[in-house]
Amino acid sequence: MPTTSDDPTDAQWLAALAGQPDPQADASANRQALALRQALQARSARLSQDTPRADAALFEQLQFRLRREGLLGPPARWPQWRVWGLAASVLLGVVWLTHVDGLFKREDGGHATLRGGGTSTQLLVADPEARLVELLAGLRAAGAQPQVDRQSAGRIRLQVTASPAVLDYLGTQRIAPALVDGVVLLTLVPSAVKP
Repeated sequence: MPTTSDDPTDAQWLAALAGQPDPQADASANRQALALRQALQARSARLSQDTPRADAALFEQLQFRLRREGLLGPPARWPQWRVWGLAASVLLGVVWLTHVDGLFKREDGGHATLRGGGTSTQLLVADPEARLVELLAGLRAAGAQPQVDRQSAGRIRLQVTASPAVLDYLGTQRIAPALVDGVVLLTLVPSAVKP
């Protein structure tokens, strides 16, 4: 195992611990590493002796007893009321999502489309101003000139032209933005405000 230290005594000590002492190393370091190696080997041997071997017949007996007591049967079925409760919860969630004011709107043909987000990728952050400073530094280092637009309720919209360097930087930030005509729109939303 390579060390990150430039100190040769570390490498010599590790070599002695691996069972290959360096004759030119400090004798006390070699003795210490070899003593630790022997103690670890003795502990490993003692653990191997104390651990009983698996017995197939004993395992079969244990499974038989568990089956007899009803502890190893097929998984219990959900009571019917739980299934209906889960189905009702899912249905209410779908109804709520399609009728929430300001989140979805109806277009021709009755299809629901997202109104609030549009083409912007929304990031829910505790401190939008601090996150903005981080993003601006990274985007400028990637050669971009982002445009900042401060909006109501502490929201900040960031617009930047997409380039491989910009997309690589956003990837390091775990941001996978949607691209529209080669432009990335990010909206920083304070976590106290619902998007």
